[in-house]
Amino acid sequence: VATLDGLPLAIELAASRSRILSPQKMLERIGERFRLLGHASGRRDRQATLRATLDWSWELLDEAERDALAQLAVFEGGFTLELAETVLDLSGHPDAPWPGDLVQSLVQKSLVRRLPAHRFDLLRTVQDYAVEQLAQRGGSLAAQARHWQAMAALHAQADTGLADAEADNLVAATRRAAAAGEAAAASGALLGVWGVLKRSGPTQVVDELAQAVLALPASAADAAAAHWVAGCAQLTLGRAADALAQLRAGQALAPPGSALALRLHCALADALGSQGQVDEAQGQLASAEELARLLDDER
Repeated sequence: VATLDGLPLAIELAASRSRILSPQKMLERIGERFRLLGHASGRRDRQATLRATLDWSWELLDEAERDALAQLAVFEGGFTLELAETVLDLSGHPDAPWPGDLVQSLVQKSLVRRLPAHRFDLLRTVQDYAVEQLAQRGGSLAAQARHWQAMAALHAQADTGLADAEADNLVAATRRAAAAGEAAAASGALLGVWGVLKRSGPTQVVDELAQAVLALPASAADAAAAHWVAGCAQLTLGRAADALAQLRAGQALAPPGSALALRLHCALADALGSQGQVDEAQGQLASAEELARLLDDER
């Protein structure tokens, strides 16, 4: 029921499938929800299938609303109005209203849901439908690119907790940017992922994302950032030897005198200390202290 977003029609249609599928089997097939929840009689009226219901709702939208809903499907875990403004591209509609008006209209039509803390999201069923519509319009990659660029810009806020609510968005952005070969954006989003998930986990996901970024041709600074994240994640996972290798590789690539170089000094001190290499760890800390003073970084 939770996976079906509590939608009465979806629950009713799923219940009708219980004659041939157990709830466990239905869960296994939920990725095929539009086929799973199709009406067995083959009727095509508005109440016959979940897809027909969504088709009917879609047809009631104007073109700007359709574009907005389709593009909002790139968000994972919700979004703020400010992020919607950044990601939505309505340039194809000369008279398109402000994105906030479109979000409000979609909320009123029950296609977007209002959440606490000034956030919004799409029901999973609606999101799956909107993703299909975005692909049919040929706008998937462009919308995802605007999304991962917006997430990469958030990484500076992650250490202060401002990006905690965007954890799912940051993970999705890193995966998509890495898959597209966009190393700079993937590295930026990865920094945000570590800023959030180092407090709550899962750390293994961070390491997997870091390895995906490291597999890309990247600038020295972007590669150094990915090595730093990979090393920190591996140290948290108890793989100190692997962490040391990653952090040393990052230190060799980091721009001298940068905040990233400072982070690498600190992380190496932790990794070396965990291995009993106290003298070298103290040397890294001394370098970190000197660089912190130069950067006026009290933290």
